[in-house]
Amino acid sequence: MINEHSIIKVRIQGRLQDTTAGRVILYDIFPCGFPFEKVNRTVTQSCLEEIVILLHNDFGKQDTAEVLDRLMRIGFKYATKSGISISMDDIRVPLCKQSVIENAQKYVYEFINADESEDDETLSTEERRDAVTEIWQKAAEIMNNEIVTELQKDKENSIHMMINSGAKGSAALLIKLVGMMMGYITKTSGEFMEHPITANFKEGLSPVQYFILSSGARNRIANTELMTANAGWLTRRLIDVVQDTIIQKEDCATGDGITLGEIVVNEKIIHKLDDRITGRISAEEIRDPDTGEVILGLNEEITNSITRRVTNAGIKEVRVKSVLTCLSETAYVQDVMVGTYQPAG
Repeated sequence: MINEHSIIKVRIQGRLQDTTAGRVILYDIFPCGFPFEKVNRTVTQSCLEEIVILLHNDFGKQDTAEVLDRLMRIGFKYATKSGISISMDDIRVPLCKQSVIENAQKYVYEFINADESEDDETLSTEERRDAVTEIWQKAAEIMNNEIVTELQKDKENSIHMMINSGAKGSAALLIKLVGMMMGYITKTSGEFMEHPITANFKEGLSPVQYFILSSGARNRIANTELMTANAGWLTRRLIDVVQDTIIQKEDCATGDGITLGEIVVNEKIIHKLDDRITGRISAEEIRDPDTGEVILGLNEEITNSITRRVTNAGIKEVRVKSVLTCLSETAYVQDVMVGTYQPAG
C-alpha cells in the first residue's frame, strides 16, 4: 500500500524522478513548468520562502496568489490528517548531561583553588567571574550540540518535524526543556550570573533556581518593552527622513562602482551573491567566463533572471553602481538605488 512517504518513481517534465507520493501531491498545486527539484526535497520554511519568490518572479502575482491558497488548503488538510502531537517521552535528556556537569564543576573548583593559592597574581572579581562563566558556557555548548545531534537522528520524532519545518518552536526552546539553562539568566546589567542553573524544565527546578529564573524573566519583559518603543521611534524617524526623496537624475555618469560578492563568516555563507546584487545597476559588462557571452551590459538593472544566469555561470563577484561612488553632489540618482526600478521624478 502506498502512503505519502512511500518512495516512488514518476515521470515529470520528461524525466523519471525518484521522489515520494507526498511530494507529487504537493507539486500538483504548482503551475505547469515550475521546476520539480524545488519541491522534491524536505520543504522547510526557508524553502517555502524561496519557492514563493521564484513563483512571483517567474509566474506573476495571479499564479502566486492561487498557489498560496491551494498550499494553505493542502497544508491544513495533511496537518490535520497527520495528527502530530508531543509528549514528555518525545523530549529526551542526553545521557551525557551528568558527566558534562560534573566535568564543568571540577574545572571550576580547580580554577578557583589555583587562583586562591597564587597570592601574587590573584584575579579580580570580574576576571574570575568571566573565566567561570566561560567554563559553563562551553559545557552548555557541548550539551546543545548533543541535543541537536540526537534530535536529527530520529526523523519521525514530532518535535523534530515541528522544529525542522519551521512550523513551531526552535532548537533553543528544546535546549531549555532538556539541556542546561546556563546563558539563559542575565543580570539587569547584561552580565551572566556566575552560578548556573544546571536543571531543565523536564527535570524540574528547585525553589532557588526558580527564583533566579523568574528574575531573568522579569528583566526580559522590561527589555522587550523598551526595545519595542525604540524600534517604533527609529522607524518613524527613518520614514520622516526619506519620504520627501525625489529622483532627479537617472545617471551621474560615473564609471566607478563597488564589487559585491558572497559574505562568508567562519566558512558559513551569511549573504549570498544573488541576494546582494538583485535590483542593483551594473557598473561594467557581465560576461560568461566560459563562453564570453554578454549576460548584462553596462548601466543595466540586474533582475532575478539575470541573477540566476550569473550564479549558473559560476561568477563570484559583480561590480555595481553605489551611492558611495556617485559623483552627484545634490541630486538623488536612479542608478545607485537598490530594489525595483524607479524612474526620475
